[in-house]
This record gives sequence, C-alpha cells and structure tokens, in this order.
Amino acid sequence: MLPVLLAGHPVDPAAVWVLMGWIALTFFINTVIFDVGDMEGDRAEGVTTLPLVLGFEGTRTMLHAVNVAAALLMAGAAIWGLLPPAAHVVNLLSAYLLGVLNVMRPGDDLGFLCDVVVDGMYLVAGLLAWFAFQALSSGLL
Repeated sequence: MLPVLLAGHPVDPAAVWVLMGWIALTFFINTVIFDVGDMEGDRAEGVTTLPLVLGFEGTRTMLHAVNVAAALLMAGAAIWGLLPPAAHVVNLLSAYLLGVLNVMRPGDDLGFLCDVVVDGMYLVAGLLAWFAFQALSSGLL
C-alpha cells in the first residue's frame, strides 16, 4: 500500500509516519477483535485482555473511536496534501471496519468473522490501493 499511496508524490517522512500510524491503529483493531472472539478462552486461562476489562460494549465503543481516529488521520493527511488523494480510497477500509464492528454481537461465534473477514481486511486495503493506483494512472485522481 505504501508505494501506491506515495507513487508520484514527494516522500515526506511525515507521510510515512502517518501511514505507519494508520496501519498501527487498524492492526490494533484487528487484534482486539480477535480478543473479543476469544473472551471465554482468555477468561478460562486467566489472561487479562481489553475485552475482559472493558466488556463487549465498552470494547466495541473503544474500537469505533480508534477506527474514527485512524480514518481522520488518513483523511486529514490527504486533505492537507501530505498524502495524495488516493489515500481517500484506501481509507475506505474504515467503512469496512465499521461494518465489521456493527456485525459483532455478544456471545456470537466470531470464527468466520475473525478468520476470514478481519484477517482479510488488508487484502481489501490492497485492492483499494490497486484501484487507487489505477485511478491515479488514468488521471481520475
């Protein structure tokens, strides 16, 4: 994703930090969703995770806040010219994560959601980056 977002754009170290921050925030969401899916196992093992401390709804609320922060970070960087407009396309991953967070229900078996949908989120981001690259190449962005 990084080369696509920075293609044809001067590489400012701040842009790299923004992208790394965005990736870290989205990866944090990914990791905590897996913790939500294994709350019972963590409780049985005596492992303290955010979902066990905050509860299901508290964790989901926190993840929504982190998702919004990641989206604003990427959008702001694109709006202020630190990243090219293609960043807006990749930032659609925030909408994807919004859908994931809204589908999760307490007590649900999150196996498919975690193993396919959440683990596949960077494939979705890669596809978004590819579409953004195509749009940049054709002059649409």
